[in-house]
Amino acid sequence: MQRAEELAGHLSDAETGQRGFLLTNDERYLEPYNAGRAGVERDTSMLRALTRDNESQRHRLDALSSIIGSKFAELDRTIASQRAGQVSEALATVRSDSGKLAMDSIRRIMTAISGEERRLYEAREARSKRLYALVIVTVVLGTLASAAIASYTNRIFARDADTQAESARMLEQQNVELQDQATELEVQQEQLQAQAVELETQKEELQASADELAIRTEAAEAANRAKSDFLATMSHELRTPLNAIAGYAELIELGIRGPVSENQRDDLRRIRHNQRHLLSLVNDILNFARLETGRVNIAMDNVRVDAVLSLAESLVSPQMRSRGLRFESLLADQALVVRADQDKLQQILVNLLNNACKFTPRGGSVTLSAERQDGWARVHVADTGRGIPASKQKEIFEPFVQVDRHLTSDGEQGIGLGLAISRELARAMDGDLTVASEDGRGATFTISLRAVHG
Repeated sequence: MQRAEELAGHLSDAETGQRGFLLTNDERYLEPYNAGRAGVERDTSMLRALTRDNESQRHRLDALSSIIGSKFAELDRTIASQRAGQVSEALATVRSDSGKLAMDSIRRIMTAISGEERRLYEAREARSKRLYALVIVTVVLGTLASAAIASYTNRIFARDADTQAESARMLEQQNVELQDQATELEVQQEQLQAQAVELETQKEELQASADELAIRTEAAEAANRAKSDFLATMSHELRTPLNAIAGYAELIELGIRGPVSENQRDDLRRIRHNQRHLLSLVNDILNFARLETGRVNIAMDNVRVDAVLSLAESLVSPQMRSRGLRFESLLADQALVVRADQDKLQQILVNLLNNACKFTPRGGSVTLSAERQDGWARVHVADTGRGIPASKQKEIFEPFVQVDRHLTSDGEQGIGLGLAISRELARAMDGDLTVASEDGRGATFTISLRAVHG
């Protein structure tokens, strides 16, 4: 227990020396740091020698050594940063919670090590007292029993020697049984104490694992936030030059910069087509980043389904005709109203219709319909395209996943965010987006939203 206190003191000395060096940049402050570190190593080695007969203590020392190693690695990094003139990085490391979490874990394990040694000391002392009391009681009872037996046997010895011998045998047997019971109770008590120690060790290991998981989770969340912020920033910055490309291409096509030949007009149309395609990809990335960071505002309202379907039809009909597809819109009942954000619902529908147009061969058909079912409004987008294999029907809703990319022309390829964005928007409106399909026999995507009872 004294050695554990000395280890805690040496660790505190090392941390104090490190902080003094960071504040003053004076190498003299590293003397207590180096001395404390050497003291920690000596104390840890001595603790291992003192607890070599205690398996639970050895496990605790293994966990303690691992965390102390991580703590000194952090201290060494801050000292190296200070020496390299990277003062802000060193102080940022000191202000982070990683050092505090490590020290909290070290203190918990140190408390458990001292508590275990204190428990063993108290248990041994209590056992000695019990054994001493047991000896006294046994001597007294034995003396009294012997006197009683002697008196009794003296009275009956002359009368019945056989009865005296039988009584002595029965008393001996009872004494053996009592001793066996006492031994069994002692063994059970020791087993219970061993189980208690094992449970405490498991609890400490679970706590250490939870602390480590919390650190890793925080780091992962920070990395995810940084990724989302980067995507949102880059997508926003890319839109400005893309819009400028479209504007200048239109000016040239109008002849403002001089006469334009037909070949040049074809090139300008290709430029504008690819600019629109790239802008669409950038918008997808920006929408996805907003969804991940929770920056998308959902304005819920009562929305007529037939109005949304009618607008979607007017937006995609020209594209359907240009690709030689039959497009049928079965307008919904005017009384069918849902709780939704109209713009977001429109965005989902247009995305699904564009996908259906993209993956349906010339001569095929696309159908848009809606129905009321069990308190829900189901909006269906069905096509006669090549379908989606059952093994891929869950993956297509994951970000950056595309099915049969090689079957889509380069000018129509996306980055696999459209369906992921659409499903997240549907779920943000307390609904969902699902698919039913067979490979080679088309696909039907269904938007489910809560219907308003009229």
